[in-house]
Amino acid sequence: MSVTKVHRLLQLINAMRSGRAFSADELAKKLGVSRRTVFRDLDQLERSGVPCRYDANRHGYLIDEWYFLPPISLTLPEALGLYVAATKIASPRVFPLANETVAGMEKVLQSLPTGLRHYCLQAAQTVEVRWPAMVDTTAVRAVFHKLQDAAATRHKVRMRYDSYYENREINVVLHPYVVALIHRSWYVVGYCEAHKQVRMFNLDRVLSVAVLEDDFPAPSKFSLDSHLRNAWVMIPESKTWSVKLRFAAKVAGNVEEVLWHKTQRTQRLADDALIFEVDVDGLTEISWWIMGYGDQVYVEKPAELRQRVKQMAEAIVAQYAK
Repeated sequence: MSVTKVHRLLQLINAMRSGRAFSADELAKKLGVSRRTVFRDLDQLERSGVPCRYDANRHGYLIDEWYFLPPISLTLPEALGLYVAATKIASPRVFPLANETVAGMEKVLQSLPTGLRHYCLQAAQTVEVRWPAMVDTTAVRAVFHKLQDAAATRHKVRMRYDSYYENREINVVLHPYVVALIHRSWYVVGYCEAHKQVRMFNLDRVLSVAVLEDDFPAPSKFSLDSHLRNAWVMIPESKTWSVKLRFAAKVAGNVEEVLWHKTQRTQRLADDALIFEVDVDGLTEISWWIMGYGDQVYVEKPAELRQRVKQMAEAIVAQYAK
């Protein structure tokens, strides 16, 4: 692209973002080119992602105001926090928008004063993030973008889905409410027309997704917290249990220092053991977690959970006795 054309495109962008709508004739006169050239330039800008459009009410072309953000002033902690979040926490393996996050942060970084920019680059080298075991989300980037955009614009989607629960491929029309990172994977949560209820779908098992022209009404009082209720992680079972566990001193500190559940209460005993209590919706998920601590934890209550853990332990012993 010639320097002259680059200069002309920049003039065109500046004119359309001024807040005034220009007709094609006005733009041609302003740039000293023909109407045909103006239309070619507008088409090139649009194909490049610049949202220029014709406003019928104002009888002219303009660029949506949201496309260019105003300059911002950042303190050193703010700039460092953003840079570390973008380059260290937003891993492409975990966050489908990681590439866009890094690209945006690089633009912010270049706008910072030299000293502040150099400090962020240097300080970020002293921070490392090691995510726990996660599904690799690089393969679901396209699915994530479609579902996130459909949720933002409230458009229905049609999905082909490999359902573990139903042990078959299913086709559903979904009203996507939110895309959420839960435990180890990304999920889309929304109203499923086939099941006539709010359901969760793992993005890693979405075989295909198409955004439909039909929109859906805003969900009434929906929140992910209310949907999951008091599930240990993400599988509510429609009954809340008061759970009381006793952890041995060897692991008590490890358990106590982590916020495992929003309802948890802990108490250290004289022998340095730990009493751990939660009100949890369903026993399946928490029983799996308890088994991970082996003989270092004892289920005080409820009896149903104690019996479930006992049966799981017996099954493990029987398996290794073969």
